[in-house]
Amino acid sequence: MNSGLNSRVPNTFLFEDYSGDEIVAIGLMGLKKYGYLVDEEHYAKIVKYNYSLSDDHSNGRWIRNFNEDLIRQMSSRIAKDKSEDFNTITSEDLGKMYKTFIKKYKVLFFLPCIFYKVQMRRSARI
Repeated sequence: MNSGLNSRVPNTFLFEDYSGDEIVAIGLMGLKKYGYLVDEEHYAKIVKYNYSLSDDHSNGRWIRNFNEDLIRQMSSRIAKDKSEDFNTITSEDLGKMYKTFIKKYKVLFFLPCIFYKVQMRRSARI
């Protein structure tokens, strides 16, 4: 960061991260604005889970990017299936978003497990 910036802009503002419920509300508002239909309960579960995995809590930007990825997923499905329903986000679309995040963050799950198993093996030898 520019070292002279602090002297030019002496005020700083800290913003709390949105909660999972707030992120879901923002996301649903964005989808509804453009006329998309989604199972809100399923959407909420996927969004909250993915948000909890992410270390990127850039708040509104995170959910906007999530929704854009979700719409791309929906568009791919529509093109593949030749569906004429351009407004409904299906459980299949949401499921693929879940799988995408699991693949992206799988290292976060497996590394601690591997480390723990190695430590357990070492302590068993002692």
